[in-house]
Amino acid sequence: MEHAGSLTGLDVEPLALEVARRNVPGAAFVEGSVFELPFADGSFDAVTMFEVLEHIPVGTEREAFAEIARVLAPGGALMLTTPSWTLRSRLLDPAWLLTGHRHYRASDVVEMLGVSELRTERTVVRGGWVYVATYLTFYFCKHVLHRAMPHPDWLKRAYLRSTLSPGFATMYVLARKTGLRATPSSTPPRR
Repeated sequence: MEHAGSLTGLDVEPLALEVARRNVPGAAFVEGSVFELPFADGSFDAVTMFEVLEHIPVGTEREAFAEIARVLAPGGALMLTTPSWTLRSRLLDPAWLLTGHRHYRASDVVEMLGVSELRTERTVVRGGWVYVATYLTFYFCKHVLHRAMPHPDWLKRAYLRSTLSPGFATMYVLARKTGLRATPSSTPPRR
């Protein structure tokens, strides 16, 4: 929060919001859907969508992006992550093998963003074997042991280091709402 004027989180799941409130004091949290964001047009300078795209209903991605574009101020940024379509990423993801957990090609995400007022500035694929080990451990803890995955500091550091190098697991996308940013005197307060 040290770099943001304010933070607002949104989730459709009340339990997830309870966890978020405990872990991010000082932020506002709202129950809602990405398809009907309960915010005014142009309310935010930035929106993040980390590991969400693959969980919304198939074929609704463009609708979600249009709603995100609506709440972004002109020039505002959307930062998202989603599983990459690389062969290794899919074959090493038990959820893809068992349930068809979606992975995306960069060209498909760029095309979906382009139908809204969002223009892609950058896509990169990061994360390798540490990512794989982390999500395999997560699945094992959740579905076999039925308990939360431990998060030792060394694992957090290794995971974050892996985001700095090219990889195969996760696609990072930066898109920006087209249009000129309003002058500070005419900009309404941000949430």
